Amino acid sequence: TNFDALDEKASWWEVDAVICALGTTIRAAGSKAEFRKVDHHYPLSVARFARAHGAPAFVLTSATGANRRSRFFYNRVKAELEHDLSTLGFESLTYVRPGVIGGDREAFRLIERALVMALKLIGLILPKRLRLNLPQAIAAQLLNAAVGQVPGTHIVTSEQMI
Repeated sequence: TNFDALDEKASWWEVDAVICALGTTIRAAGSKAEFRKVDHHYPLSVARFARAHGAPAFVLTSATGANRRSRFFYNRVKAELEHDLSTLGFESLTYVRPGVIGGDREAFRLIERALVMALKLIGLILPKRLRLNLPQAIAAQLLNAAVGQVPGTHIVTSEQMI
């Protein structure tokens, strides 16, 4: 999909719910501006078009640290997207906020891999909010929110995915 040229009149925007798991890293994107485009602008465009066509529910994979005042750019962008989505009038809006995501990745990230290995070793003695979130648990929360469509705005925290 060319997210820079989305057809806002396409019939495929007529959906019962949207699950957005689109995201990248600043390194992969190449710059903060490109990261913002992928992690903020593209999901917001999809949400606007789907909402304009009547979609009642939107479910976003966000991040544990999402905070508009965070000193981390990544967390600020996630929070800005959450805020902007909240203005679109979805009947059901859910932010799924995993922490460190376990599982295999195509891209090798040394620090992330080391963190995942450490969390696997000591995970059971850590508070739930600091444990690994498995992709299957995240996906289950995304699907449950999209299918269940509980009215209002909801946050699914990392510890709820343990």
